[in-house]
Amino acid sequence: MSYWEKLKDMEAKEIAPGIKRKLFYCENDPRMMIVCLEIASPPVTFPIHKHEHEQLGYVLQGKAKFTIGEETKIVEKNTFYRIPSNIEHGAEILGPEKGIFIDIFSPIRMDFLEGDRPFYFEEEND
Repeated sequence: MSYWEKLKDMEAKEIAPGIKRKLFYCENDPRMMIVCLEIASPPVTFPIHKHEHEQLGYVLQGKAKFTIGEETKIVEKNTFYRIPSNIEHGAEILGPEKGIFIDIFSPIRMDFLEGDRPFYFEEEND
């Protein structure tokens, strides 16, 4: 494992059409991980969902309408957001430019390491 990685060179996994996920984490430390989501062709909706993980995020590129708990706000480049454990949240990536979002999760998302699609995309297609 390298100590450094450039975002553009990291391996990406397509988790849904037009959505790629890149992971950066310490193999021996389950306390946190960084996830980069690249949304190639907005608009894309991340349905309302919740999980046990604390989540901090940063909008690197693009624009999105986030709902966290009872609050809804449009966020753009250079905006941070915070999602506490077990709080319902979702987002609509608005476009027109591609979206790039950096999320930090604690504890680590084992489902992401196992390569699973996020459960909220699975439920949407059932």
